[in-house]
Amino acid sequence: MSSPIQDPKCFVKRAFTLLRYESDNVFLNIGINIFKIINFIVQSGVIATIIYDTISNFTLMILSENICYIFPMSVILTKMIFSLFNENKIRKIVDEIYKPIMIFRHSSDVGVLTIIRIAMSYQFFDSVIYIVVCISVSATTFLLAETEQFELPIRGVFPVNATVSPNYEVIFAIEIYAIIINCWWVYSFDVVLLSLVRWMTIDLEILQLNYRQCPLLNNPRGTLMVSREGFDAIEKYSFINELKNDDEIYNFVPFNEDQVHVKEDSFLKRFTSCLIHQRQVIKNVNDVNNLFSVVLAIQTISNCTLTCMGLFGLVGQSIKKHTNPANDIVMLQIGFLNLLYWSVFGHMLIVQHDYLMNSIYECGWENHTDDKDFAQVMIITIIQGMTPIVITAGHFFDLSMKTYLAVAKGAGAKLARVIEWAFLNKNLQTKPSKRRIDIMRQKRINY
Repeated sequence: MSSPIQDPKCFVKRAFTLLRYESDNVFLNIGINIFKIINFIVQSGVIATIIYDTISNFTLMILSENICYIFPMSVILTKMIFSLFNENKIRKIVDEIYKPIMIFRHSSDVGVLTIIRIAMSYQFFDSVIYIVVCISVSATTFLLAETEQFELPIRGVFPVNATVSPNYEVIFAIEIYAIIINCWWVYSFDVVLLSLVRWMTIDLEILQLNYRQCPLLNNPRGTLMVSREGFDAIEKYSFINELKNDDEIYNFVPFNEDQVHVKEDSFLKRFTSCLIHQRQVIKNVNDVNNLFSVVLAIQTISNCTLTCMGLFGLVGQSIKKHTNPANDIVMLQIGFLNLLYWSVFGHMLIVQHDYLMNSIYECGWENHTDDKDFAQVMIITIIQGMTPIVITAGHFFDLSMKTYLAVAKGAGAKLARVIEWAFLNKNLQTKPSKRRIDIMRQKRINY
């Protein structure tokens, strides 16, 4: 019976369709390469005009406004270059991580199918969130520009007069195109990377539940053919109802076809199968860290900056008495939510690794210490258990809630100093004469 679960790679395939522009047609490939070059030139050009505007018209408020575009657009530019030179590596990692999931979706165990189905629901939710964020960024950037006064969506200094027609319309169109391309890349690239972390977490979850099935030899091994019970359970699947239930599997789940029919099943054979699969999960996590760590570090720095600048922009509304804080609210939302989102995903992986170690400890290994073969396997298990399973950003810190809270605390302290300086600067500018009088009076009293 075919699996009732949709292809888990559907979101990744859609993202690859957006990221990869290739064709068997030679002439079409030439056009695609020209399109890539245009994207790179437009992205670089817009960033350059924003940086030049920041330098030429420097104030703290202009810096806080422009940096909210410079940092994320620079991150997108980095992702463009990164994807161009590492496409084959990305595809290889995706295939390795999704390989066990594509096997599990045909499992006869209802619990495994339910876990995957819930993960698919969350994956759809992730996709919707990114689409909403991209639409909100685009809408606020476009709609806040006062076209009657020749105002552009993004500040910049240009080699031509941007306040006359048709220069204004051309520059306006270029900036709109740049924003759309950025949203396109944010959705496509992040959906792929988040999916990798999510499915590694699901793989760990099924693995740790499988360790608990090692001593239960009375329960037969599962198969890789969906049962009628499993098919009906997924057809009647309800996300709300399943959230109330604890994750559980009912048979030892084979990791490949060779493990379905095993003669003389034993604790050692089941335990060894789990151990081999655990080694593959560790390899997948290491491969993701080695390939994406630098990109995640740059993205994390950008998110922290957006959070601080968004908060400072809102404070600036009260200082300068601006009337439209929508852009600052959106930037704060992007920086805060994206950083929080990645921290939650990294934390989920760490939690599942802790559950995995508990399952290994409680699987009944102490009843087999007299077996010499198992003693060797147990040594390997201890060594593997010492290997942390975490997502790192630039090899400097782990993506987890602990790191997120530490970053938020540090950013908040620095932001408080900036706000204090801004209010002090306002007072110095608005009441300089009174302040000088107070100082003179104090000097006279001291004298």
